[in-house]
Amino acid sequence: MNLIQYIRTIRYLKPRQIYGLYLSRYPRRVPRDDVAFVVRPVKGHWTRPIASPTFQTGPSSFAYANGARDVKGADGWDDQETPKLWLYNLHYFDDLVSAGAESRRAWHVELMSRWLAENQPTAGVGWEPYPTSCRIVNWIKWAIGGAELPTEARCSLALQARYLRRNLEWRLMANHLFMNLKALLFAGCFFDGTEAGQWRSDALRLLREQIAEQVLSDGGHCEQSPMYHTIVLGDLLDLVNLAQAYPECVPPAARQLFSDTSCAMFTWLARMCHPDGGTSFFSDGGFASYGAGALWDYAQRLDLPVQAPPAQRVCHLQATGYVRLQTADTVVLFDVGEIGPQYQPGHGHADALSFELSHRGARILVNPGTSTYTEGHERSRQRGTASHNTVAVDGLDQSEMWGGFRVARRAHPRDVQTEEWGDIVAAEGSHDGYGRLRHPILHRRRVELSPGVMHVRDTLEGVGHHQASVRFHVHPEFTVHLDGGGFRIGNSKDLLLVELDPVLQVSIEESSFHPRFGVSRPNLAIRGDWRGVCPVSWTTRIELL
Repeated sequence: MNLIQYIRTIRYLKPRQIYGLYLSRYPRRVPRDDVAFVVRPVKGHWTRPIASPTFQTGPSSFAYANGARDVKGADGWDDQETPKLWLYNLHYFDDLVSAGAESRRAWHVELMSRWLAENQPTAGVGWEPYPTSCRIVNWIKWAIGGAELPTEARCSLALQARYLRRNLEWRLMANHLFMNLKALLFAGCFFDGTEAGQWRSDALRLLREQIAEQVLSDGGHCEQSPMYHTIVLGDLLDLVNLAQAYPECVPPAARQLFSDTSCAMFTWLARMCHPDGGTSFFSDGGFASYGAGALWDYAQRLDLPVQAPPAQRVCHLQATGYVRLQTADTVVLFDVGEIGPQYQPGHGHADALSFELSHRGARILVNPGTSTYTEGHERSRQRGTASHNTVAVDGLDQSEMWGGFRVARRAHPRDVQTEEWGDIVAAEGSHDGYGRLRHPILHRRRVELSPGVMHVRDTLEGVGHHQASVRFHVHPEFTVHLDGGGFRIGNSKDLLLVELDPVLQVSIEESSFHPRFGVSRPNLAIRGDWRGVCPVSWTTRIELL
């Protein structure tokens, strides 16, 4: 990281973020514990929420993202050798609301007692605002669901909420801030009294503000990651549930806002799922702890009026920048949008004009997904342009990715349009990410889909001598072999025949696919290389067998 790169990154931040970043540099203040909080009785109906994955495998043993560890001493909560995301999950207490949690209640009581004794207020990873928020929600869900919250845990819960109110994640905003506000509203409803009422009032006011900012006009979440969209939608459904359990605490207007926004987000989600029912893997992506089906079932239990949107051959989600093209056998999801909100692109990838393709119900051409948030080569590689189904110019990423979650100069979309005529549907767009080169280049891509065939036309507009590489990453379940002038993709039978333009030098390279954190599966990518003087165009023909 250099100073210029840092300036190019922070120039996009909101004033609130800069102020929050400044405050985060100071030591955390321990909140006072001089008020005895009373638990409010549940007067409404609490619905069984989505079950979290089972994380706890024993009284002091845990397994997450292919990593199993014993946490037997106080040092285990903040082990410097353990990935931070793993530690975060340790402090969430998700297992309290997982499937079969009742059979592990003795473990949970013991673990809660240990956490209280071994995690001093404001110290360590567990007191960072995001894991604090998740823990507050899970402890309250556990208590509302019928468990007996020990007195010390109840006192700590109030202390955690008081601390969270003073440490909302304004420096990050987006899904982190949304989770903070959700936790604050849970605490404000769970406890009675004047201060709890202030938490509730603040949370409702800020949730109205953040829903308007974070849920865009097409129903998609502002971070433009389908995985994070499902996470925020799950948070909203929990708020609907909370409002039904505490009807006297959440006014009708807020209840309606939670319900209407959830329905809009379901419509977007349906557009961004593949025929297998799972979400696409744009940006930081993968299968979340719960999928679209679990969210749908939860909405049904909450009696939300969620309906599947009508089928469309072409659908442009303009606010989030995705296009869905569809025929009877094929679905193409095409990224023609920004890398994310300008003030928070941390979960974005350099994947402009990438696409995913499903045919006959199976995902075949895929984005890489995400296996790690740990800063380093692998995190950078998974976010990079070469890991996606798009074009890299001069060996560079479209956007300047650095650190684990930072982006300096960014690619911006241009000239996006969709078409439909006869049995053909098409989408087109360009981006200016390579406008920073000495000889600037504009990458333009047009995708045409009709029954039986798809054409992908790439154009590099500009001047000067350049090198470019186009890649098509194949799902690991399928084999790839060269047959004449094309690549056949299939397993027991061929499903695609990919024919690259003769202007490209073709090859097959090894890559990897990451359907969830901690998982890396080897796969293959079809690659086409070009070197010469711009402008240049080439067309890839994909026969759908």
